Amino acid sequence: MIIIETNVNDYDMLYYTIDFENIALYMNILFKKLSCFKSKILFLILPFMARETGDKDYIERRDIIENFLRQKINHFGFNFIDMQTYYNKFDILPFFTQIDRVHQPEGIMRILGKTIIKNMHKFHFHTHKEETKSKFLITTAPELFKEKLESKKLANSLFEEYIYKLDFDMKLKFSEKFKNFQLMGIALCNFFENIDNTAYASFIVENKEKKIIKKIKSSFF
Repeated sequence: MIIIETNVNDYDMLYYTIDFENIALYMNILFKKLSCFKSKILFLILPFMARETGDKDYIERRDIIENFLRQKINHFGFNFIDMQTYYNKFDILPFFTQIDRVHQPEGIMRILGKTIIKNMHKFHFHTHKEETKSKFLITTAPELFKEKLESKKLANSLFEEYIYKLDFDMKLKFSEKFKNFQLMGIALCNFFENIDNTAYASFIVENKEKKIIKKIKSSFF
């Protein structure tokens, strides 16, 4: 089974001024990719409150995201657990978001996880399938930028990866072989060296038209 936690981060993208058209584009690719897998697919539509008290556009933005998700889930025939609708129906959303507006208490999520495992046999396989022609690449910094970079190995019982050091004044240019590709995501961290917990770093991605600044705090990934 593949479980997709959704709703909160999708809403956040809209909240932080990312166009809905872009969100829908990437979500459509995700849905099509998932439909090709021979696995049970389960979407968790998680409950949350507005980021800020008095946010007038909160309901409208939330409904845009949730209606899109439900329409796509139904279209592909995926399993889903709609916690947001349940919380709204019984008017319990304000109670369970008093401490944290966007994350449910650990105890509830633990019970949910155990219940999903116990009832795994009740979830169905989807029948609808749509191929996507998109080509995806996962690449490393030296390949992406054609640069020799100081590296450091990170490993534990689950993974083995290398991270690469970018100095303060370093400017990297994308390799020509990635021309016409679209950057969907980039993994950043701030723990190549031991740093203070309050330290911040910025990674800037720019072209002739746009400039995106990603902020990284302390040792968060």
